[in-house]
Amino acid sequence: MNRNFDFSQLNEFEARVVEAGRIYAKLKLATGCRNINGLPVRRSDPRAHRNWRVFAATVALCDEAAIDVREFLRCVLWRTVDELQRGWEASPSMLPTKWAVDRWKKFRHQLPPDNTLEQFQIDTLAVIRTSRAFLRGRALHLFGEEVSLDYLWGYRESGSGFNLAIRWMASLARPYLALSKAFWKWFETAPATVVEEHVPVQDLKTWRWKLSTDTVFIEKAREIMGEDLWER
Repeated sequence: MNRNFDFSQLNEFEARVVEAGRIYAKLKLATGCRNINGLPVRRSDPRAHRNWRVFAATVALCDEAAIDVREFLRCVLWRTVDELQRGWEASPSMLPTKWAVDRWKKFRHQLPPDNTLEQFQIDTLAVIRTSRAFLRGRALHLFGEEVSLDYLWGYRESGSGFNLAIRWMASLARPYLALSKAFWKWFETAPATVVEEHVPVQDLKTWRWKLSTDTVFIEKAREIMGEDLWER
């Protein structure tokens, strides 16, 4: 019988390493990444995982430099519009490096603080805006002008298989997908095999419920998404 790992046996530093792994996974999911590769946080001993050394080194680096671990991870994992265009995302091995520290220095004054509901909303609106800019960029690249999102989601490049939407999925933030009317229209017509492989349905529905119940947030999202905003 499978039993959950007893996390109470971890010492203080080890518990902080596990928490860093949890933060990493949540931030990756929030920004639309699929390649999580964090740490196990339930059943198995995280200290035996191949990424334990990386996350332990990351926490140690932050301690030595007096950097808040969550702030550090937010800055390192943040993806700009250009990085979304290229499908770029950071991997665990990149965290305890000089490159990551330089990235923290670059973004720490650009990203909003992360400790209040209002600031969470600002952050979420920022990734929605970035995702919308990514799709505009794709449209301009393909057609030289903006096209309707319904057309863009259904577009098939010659010889590309089902359509280009599945290539873009990992570059779009989950809050954006959760609230995009055009995405859900595409979802309703997509083959079950495509949905099963590429669409985190339950996670998107959770995001949609969470965000759509906040009327203040929805009005702010409407300013970015316009008619594409999903209505309850």
